[in-house]
Amino acid sequence: MAAMQSGDPERPEVPEGAPGPPPAVPPPPVWPPAPPPAWPPPPPGWAPAPQPGWAPPPAGWGAAPPAAWGAAPATVGWNAAAPRPTGFGRFRPMGIGELLDAAFALYRRNLLLLVAINAVVQVPFALLNLALFQLLGVGADLDTVGTPGFLGTPGNPNGTLSDAQLSAVKGLAVYFGLVVVLQMLVVLPLSLAAMCRAVSDRYLDRPASLGSSYAAALRRGGALLGAILLLILIVVGVTAGLFAGVAVSALAGPFGILPAIGFGIAWVVSLPLLAVRSTLFAQAIVVEGVGSAAGLRRSWRLTGGFFWRTFAILLVVFILQTVVGSVLQIPIGLLVSGARTGTQQLVSQAISAITSVVVTPLSLIALTLVYYDLRIRREAFDIEMLAASL
Repeated sequence: MAAMQSGDPERPEVPEGAPGPPPAVPPPPVWPPAPPPAWPPPPPGWAPAPQPGWAPPPAGWGAAPPAAWGAAPATVGWNAAAPRPTGFGRFRPMGIGELLDAAFALYRRNLLLLVAINAVVQVPFALLNLALFQLLGVGADLDTVGTPGFLGTPGNPNGTLSDAQLSAVKGLAVYFGLVVVLQMLVVLPLSLAAMCRAVSDRYLDRPASLGSSYAAALRRGGALLGAILLLILIVVGVTAGLFAGVAVSALAGPFGILPAIGFGIAWVVSLPLLAVRSTLFAQAIVVEGVGSAAGLRRSWRLTGGFFWRTFAILLVVFILQTVVGSVLQIPIGLLVSGARTGTQQLVSQAISAITSVVVTPLSLIALTLVYYDLRIRREAFDIEMLAASL
């Protein structure tokens, strides 16, 4: 009774040990929530305080750089800023069609430079050739040789030469000998070295000019001349050895027929083999700076295992050169077909000089691209260029 009087009259008495009442649950939130109180607008002229270390960018920030800065430098082997035909300037193995397409593309893009480089030696050589033609009386000698009564014609049954015909033959031998010597020992080394340097620089996206090309030609012309002479000696030695074998076999009578045929076949096969396997000696000498014999050995190693591929490219380029040259030579040759033999020869030489200036660079471009393509296939030259550009 006393406990009841001391308890809360509003709360019933809970027996001892019984669980207490559950905790009070807060009321659910009101949804959607009430919007934040509206802030009064800032006073006129108010600006937010700048953050520490921050300053607004200057006027014109983010615009393109001025033209005086110049273009971004191009990576080695590929200039992304300049349009390139498909397959050109990319360091990767190329098929025959891609390689020829790249050769034509490089020829078109550098036509004036390449023609000028070739004309520096070909035009003076053509003028000198013309001077020798006139001074040595080659036209009259050709007319004498071309008249009836020369060797093998019905007017000369005994096969003898008159004094005039003998003198004409000697004059022609002197003239063509001088032309061949100048062509092989002066014109060919200089033009090969200069063209190889220019084409290599343009393939690698390096600057190339007439002066830099012939500076390299003067430095490497001696090595190229030595390689040409060495190659001539090899060809003469192989030819002499095989013909000696044929002659010895012929002395054996019927038993020497098969050996003689074998020597003849060996000679026919060895010359194209030697020509194709040594076709890159100029590129090796000019680009890598090796000597004459080392350049020939380098070409032999690079073309090893790729004989037929290299032969096919050379054959296609030769056919293209022949077709383009015929476009000029045949019509003009028909126009002068009724002229004297000396006049025809003079016109033919002039057309050959023009054709050489315009068409010859294409074959040298193709050979230089073959050289780099074989280096990519055999020596991972593309990885080397990629490492050099990093």
